[in-house]
Amino acid sequence: MLAGHIDTLLRNPSTDTNDAMTRLEGLVAFFKLVEDKEAFRATYARHLSHRLLAASGHLWLDGERFVVDQFKAICGVGYSSAMSKMVADISAVGDTMTAFDPQHSGYDIYVLTGGSWPLTVNSYPFKWPKEVSLFGLLIYI
Repeated sequence: MLAGHIDTLLRNPSTDTNDAMTRLEGLVAFFKLVEDKEAFRATYARHLSHRLLAASGHLWLDGERFVVDQFKAICGVGYSSAMSKMVADISAVGDTMTAFDPQHSGYDIYVLTGGSWPLTVNSYPFKWPKEVSLFGLLIYI
């Protein structure tokens, strides 16, 4: 339930970031009272992964970093390391996009740290198109 409240606030932060940060601080204070922190971490990490991957242009990374840093301060680095890597992965998306697709052709490239994301990966056969453009070069396969 607490993870859901934090999720709602981070998905829809108010226009006043000071107000949103104050509300986050209050919610994190409640986190100290949670008895089953492992169950909370699993739920929160799932919410975090959905927020980070499904953000449609209004991702509040400062708020995400603040919450993860608070978890680290309360429970230690081991508790929050996967969440820190998830936030770092999404922070690097802009650099990755610029490197692979300077014109931004309508797709996003996410390079995710293995083992940090609470996602199941399905294996699908992939067939390269007969012609592939790579760094401005047209390659025929």
